Amino acid sequence: MGSAAAAAAGICSAGYPRRAVCDRERSYLLVGVQVFDGVTAAVFSVMIPLIVADVAFGSGHFNLAQGIVGTATGIGASLSTVLAGYASDRFGSSVAFMGLAGVAAAGLAMIWLVMPETRRHVG
Repeated sequence: MGSAAAAAAGICSAGYPRRAVCDRERSYLLVGVQVFDGVTAAVFSVMIPLIVADVAFGSGHFNLAQGIVGTATGIGASLSTVLAGYASDRFGSSVAFMGLAGVAAAGLAMIWLVMPETRRHVG
C-alpha cells in the first residue's frame, strides 16, 4: 500500500474526516488522493523488482527473492488491516492511524540504516 493510499485509508476511516473530506461536495480531494495512490503503485511496481535485482545480483536467486518480497507484502497488508481495525475499535481511529504511521517510520528507518548500497563501482 502506498503512502497516499495509507493517508486516504486513515482519512476516510476516521469519523470526522470522513464527513469533512469524503462527502460529495469535497470528493475532488478523494480523487486527488486516489491519483497519488495510482502514481505510488506505478512507482512501486517498477522499483521493487529493480531493488530486488540489485540486492540479489549474482546470486541466481532473483525469483526466490521476488517471491519473498511478494509474500512479505501480502502478509503485511493482511496483518495491517486486521491490527489497525482492532486498534481502531479498541483505542480509536487516531491511535490506529498513528500505529500504522509508526510502523511505516520504523520501516523507513530500517531501510535507511540497514539496507546496503547496491551501486557497483566501475574501474
